[in-house]
Order: sequence, then C-alpha cells, then structure tokens
Amino acid sequence: WEPFDKDNSKELSFSLTDYLFNPEFYQEDRVAIDDKSFMVLRNLPFARHGCVFDTPYIPKYYEGMEWYVPDPNYKATVESLTEQERKWLYSLIELNKTLQEKRK
Repeated sequence: WEPFDKDNSKELSFSLTDYLFNPEFYQEDRVAIDDKSFMVLRNLPFARHGCVFDTPYIPKYYEGMEWYVPDPNYKATVESLTEQERKWLYSLIELNKTLQEKRK
C-alpha cells in the first residue's frame, strides 16, 4: 500500500505498482477502490505530465512521488495525453463503471 496522507496515516485503497505493472490486478474481484482513490488513480497520466491539481488530496498524494514535477503551464486535457495514456484512462473508467454497477 502507498500512503495517501502521511500526516494522518491514511492510505489509498490501491498501489500504483499493482495497477501499472500487474495486469492480473485488473481482475474484477481484486479491484474495489473508494471514490477518492479512484480520482487519484484516474489523474495519474495528468500527474505524470505535471498537472497542478485543484482538488487538495490529489496533489498531496502525487507530491510524494519523486517523478512528480508540477508544471503550471500544462493544460490537463484528454487531448494532451498520449494514445497509450488515453487507452489506459478509458479502460480504467469503463472498469470502474462496471464495478460500480455490480455493487448496486
């Protein structure tokens, strides 16, 4: 697990390593994240481009990553992402929708 808020010892309900490097992690029975964690994960491609986030808990998480360098000139749009990043993002969003529907 990776820390969400080091000051308050809160944690995200996922590990970026699991999502990025372990395709088996996407099995539906293993993916069950809360809304805040999903928002942090969904914004990963934008963070990698240096997005400066307005939602306080998102930058709080990414500021702990050595690769995160805020770029106030970066405009976070889907069009600014690479094709691979867009595919990853759309797949994640669809998977989350499916899982939300199954939880109802």
